[in-house]
Amino acid sequence: MPLPTLLRRLMALAVAIAAVLPSFAAEVPAEQTAPWTPLPECAGFPLGASYDFQGLSGTYAARNMREPGQAIQLSLLVTRADQVPRVDGQFIGSFATAAGPVWRAGTFSGLPSNPASGDGFLLFFTGSDTPQYTYGVAGVIKQPASGLIMAMCLYPLTGPWPPSGRPFPVWRVL
Repeated sequence: MPLPTLLRRLMALAVAIAAVLPSFAAEVPAEQTAPWTPLPECAGFPLGASYDFQGLSGTYAARNMREPGQAIQLSLLVTRADQVPRVDGQFIGSFATAAGPVWRAGTFSGLPSNPASGDGFLLFFTGSDTPQYTYGVAGVIKQPASGLIMAMCLYPLTGPWPPSGRPFPVWRVL
């Protein structure tokens, strides 16, 4: 079976399974949480900590967040991880708009945090050289034993700095 067909089938399966899961919550080890955070939407995330995107592939969903520009559900498949911590891959997901949720598919690129530039970024492309959705990544929660990213605190980067959109967490569901 050609790789694009297999990829589409796997992404469709991931979306279908995530839709029937009873809960969006993931077990988060207590030692991974920060004692205080200025962002109530991302309470428990280690904000300001350095992270990488190893363990990013998976399906993530937001809970109770439906402001325009926010990701509702994302299935990410990392297809390339450079020697530097940049990752590239394929995505399919739904995003909130003023008219209701829309489904998009395409490629994504991610650059994790570092002390020189601060928070990392996720850029989502849907057929052009300009990203359709751009998010800052304020923090991630990783499962210590497996290294999988269990949750990310994202904020939309749609205008001038500072960002006007509120941060929102997305949790691994698959």
